[in-house]
Amino acid sequence: MPKARRSTLIEAAIETLTRSGRPMTLDQITRAVLRVETNGAKIGARVLAPLLATDDRLALAEAGHWALAGWERESNAIDDVDFVVFDVETNGGRGGRHRILEIGAIRLRAGQQVSEYASLVHLSGRVSKFVTRYTGITNEMLIDAPSVETVLKDFRSFQAGSILIAHNLPTDLGYLNREAVWAGQALFPGNGLDTMELSAALMPDLPGIGLAAVLEAADIRDTPTHRALDDARVTADLFQFLLGCASKHNVRTVADLRSLETRG
Repeated sequence: MPKARRSTLIEAAIETLTRSGRPMTLDQITRAVLRVETNGAKIGARVLAPLLATDDRLALAEAGHWALAGWERESNAIDDVDFVVFDVETNGGRGGRHRILEIGAIRLRAGQQVSEYASLVHLSGRVSKFVTRYTGITNEMLIDAPSVETVLKDFRSFQAGSILIAHNLPTDLGYLNREAVWAGQALFPGNGLDTMELSAALMPDLPGIGLAAVLEAADIRDTPTHRALDDARVTADLFQFLLGCASKHNVRTVADLRSLETRG
C-alpha cells in the first residue's frame, strides 16, 4: 500500500507541474496535490518533499521551486546535453508478461561516448528456446545475474541527468517502466527522443523504419545483434548520424529536435 500511495503522490505532483507549465514551490504543489490549506500543507510538505527528491523526472530549481527535469534542457544546445541511448532485451512474453533480460546503454556528450552500461537480469522463470536463438541469452547466463530491482537502480543512476534515446522509445521505455512499477520504484522519464521518429522525419523515403532498415539507409555497416549493448551502440551511431542530418535543418537545441521528431 505505501508504494502505491507514493506513486500516486508523485504522479499527481508531475501532473500539477505539467498543467502549470512553470516551477512551483513545495507549498503550492502540496496544496494542489493534497487539496489542503495552510496547516495541512505544512504537514503534507514533510511527507511529499522526500518523495519528490527520489524521482529524476523532477528537479529542484531556483529559490526552492520544483520543476520538471526536462524543462531546463529544452532550450539547451544539443552539445550541452547528455544523451543516454539504450536498448533492452526481453523474454518475449505475451499479455503483459514481458520481463527484461538485459539492459545496455551508451552515454553521449558533445558527440562523444563518455561511458557505457550493460547488465543481464536474473529471471525466475526460464528463457524460451526461441529467445535464446534470437538473442543468444541462455538460462545459465541469468542464474548469477543481479535482480531486476538492482539493475533498475543501477541504470537509473547511470542515466540520471540525461535525455533517454531509443529506437521505438515507447516500447523499450514501456518495458522499463512496467518493471519499475512491479518493483515499487519511480518511473523513468518519458520525455526522451525516438530515433525511429527522427529517422522518419529526416529520411522520408525509407523502405522501412525498423532498426536494421534505417541503419542500412544511413550506410551504417554494423547491424543489430539483439544483444542490448550491441544494439545500443548501433543506435547511438544512428543518433549521431541523425544529428548531423538535423544540423542541416538548422536544428540546434533539444526543443528543435523535439519539433523535428513530431514530423516523424
